[in-house]
Amino acid sequence: MKIRNALMAASLVSAVAVVIPVVAQAAPKSTTTTFKVDATGKGVTGGMGIKTNALAKGTISINTKTDEVCYSIATSGLKNITMAHIHRGAKGVDGFVVVTFNIAKFNPMTMASTCVKVAPAVAKEIVAHPASYYFNVHTAAFPAGAVRAQL
Repeated sequence: MKIRNALMAASLVSAVAVVIPVVAQAAPKSTTTTFKVDATGKGVTGGMGIKTNALAKGTISINTKTDEVCYSIATSGLKNITMAHIHRGAKGVDGFVVVTFNIAKFNPMTMASTCVKVAPAVAKEIVAHPASYYFNVHTAAFPAGAVRAQL
């Protein structure tokens, strides 16, 4: 019985020794956060957005290690796009621009995908407080914003 108990104790110690290194080598925390955006005219403050079924839909990914904001946005029903941004502003509140997207990627295409560099503090702040930021697209007919979505 003593030999059996000693063998069981040795087996338990061996099992723990095998498990501990595996736990210690867990995957590193991701540095990329992805937001789904579904921007419509209803999201624009004061009811000033486009009244049709126009939209801008896709993903915005923020990497806090490389300080990049990457986006893949498809637009529909939006003509003469003049600007696309991420603004600081809670739902229903207009705010200042913190990330500017390359509109050449939007016109005349209906799909835009690229990355832009941002200040490290901007990347970290958006990831930490996404509800305080929104994405919108401006057009010639809607210079204050045609469609909008909170992150």
